[in-house]
Amino acid sequence: MRRSVLSGFVLLVWLLAGTTPTAHAFQWVDGFEPGMEVARERGVPAFVYFDAYWCSWCHQYERETLSRPEVQRFLDREFVPVKVDYDSRPDLVQRFGGRGLPFTVVLSPQGELLTRFVGVLQPEDLVEVLQRLPRPGEAQPPLARVERVDAEGLEAVREAWLDHLESLYDPFLQTLAGRFETGVTLKRPSPRAWIWLRDVEGWDEREREAAHTEAERLLDPVDGGFFNYFDPHRAEGAYRETSKLLEANAWISLWLTLHARESEAVADAARAGYLFLRARLWDEDAGGFWQAQTADHEYYALSPAERLRADPPPVERAKRTDANAQAAYALACAAQVVPWQSGPAAGAQLLEMAEQTLEFLLSEMVDDEGRVYHYWRDGERVTPELPEAKFWLLAAGAALEAVAPNEARQARLAPVAERAAAWLGARAQADEPLAPEVAAIVAWGAGLHEVYPVLDGADQEWALRQVRIEVESEPDEVVAGIAALERAVDGAGRGLCW
Repeated sequence: MRRSVLSGFVLLVWLLAGTTPTAHAFQWVDGFEPGMEVARERGVPAFVYFDAYWCSWCHQYERETLSRPEVQRFLDREFVPVKVDYDSRPDLVQRFGGRGLPFTVVLSPQGELLTRFVGVLQPEDLVEVLQRLPRPGEAQPPLARVERVDAEGLEAVREAWLDHLESLYDPFLQTLAGRFETGVTLKRPSPRAWIWLRDVEGWDEREREAAHTEAERLLDPVDGGFFNYFDPHRAEGAYRETSKLLEANAWISLWLTLHARESEAVADAARAGYLFLRARLWDEDAGGFWQAQTADHEYYALSPAERLRADPPPVERAKRTDANAQAAYALACAAQVVPWQSGPAAGAQLLEMAEQTLEFLLSEMVDDEGRVYHYWRDGERVTPELPEAKFWLLAAGAALEAVAPNEARQARLAPVAERAAAWLGARAQADEPLAPEVAAIVAWGAGLHEVYPVLDGADQEWALRQVRIEVESEPDEVVAGIAALERAVDGAGRGLCW
């Protein structure tokens, strides 16, 4: 691998001094495949940076580090700098084990993973990391994986799963917000995992406390909606990431709805979540939910009175199939348990939102052959056939069918199920491994054969054997796979609602 002839010490001094001896026209290669093609042609590694419009840390990283001329000269000389949109390529984020934003991977010209890291690095730190690139090595083994699809296999995985959750539980914060064995902090909330834990012995009281805790620390009491995460572990003080993501808001609202009778504050928080989804993220013109409201720390630092006079942060005008399907799923579940009899957050209104969301997906994100597209922007749908998109869509369809059966809707989902079954069969025959978070939803979707008979077959067991718990597995990435294994072994399970 080519390396700079400048020593690390001299280079760091140069970076810290901020010298700019010559002008430089730095340019990112837009898109993963074009970037890797250039890397192969030049014979140098690819520096692949994932960002998102709504990510405030990404803006800071670009402003404080990646826009520095001395950093750009270094990257351009030693690497091919590649920029990839996080929302449009979740397949790549999953492939390389992304756990948040900003996310960076460095790949050899042949595509081998050399290093990866999450977060904002200062210029000198970034250069130091890149100068010490490790060689490709063995992947860290998982903490547990499904070895047998029977009672013994379920017990082993379930025990490892609860041990993993125990290691992430912070009793002081009263929620899942600890550190993985690697030292990386779990930042994002885990509403799906907490819903699964509601009736687990030893966790039921923790789950109730966590619902009240997360309602208090994540809710925006002025505009409604829930912030992306709250990180209490930062050395410079607790930090709240102020973007508001679609799927997180849908699942948190459902989770809090299950506790709405316990506290008026929790009930108000759940209602505020649903109202935010409808008033802020719903596209009244074309249907479907926008992906996120962007972060804006200056806006949220204003007093409530000042915020009411200011323009709120913009919404990212892009739509993701998997996120919309998760919203439809959560809304269908909530419609069955919501305690309010009237108003825009009542059961009938939530069910209508779920049905409208699925209608958007079937009309705009699925073609005549049942091909599912992952991403929609400016009226154009792109990135077809990602497994998480098709299996989340099927899961949402099944959830709605349980609440409001509709033969016409199921007929429109049938081609999607056929393509999903064909995809699953091909992957099982080739025995191609799945990323853990993909394996979880594929395993759950593969077990929906009562709704989609074409999915019935031996391929479901292969999908279940893909479920595993890794050192940095976030709880919500794994819980669908655990629930799928419970359903396959016991004939029932807690599922993804309650």
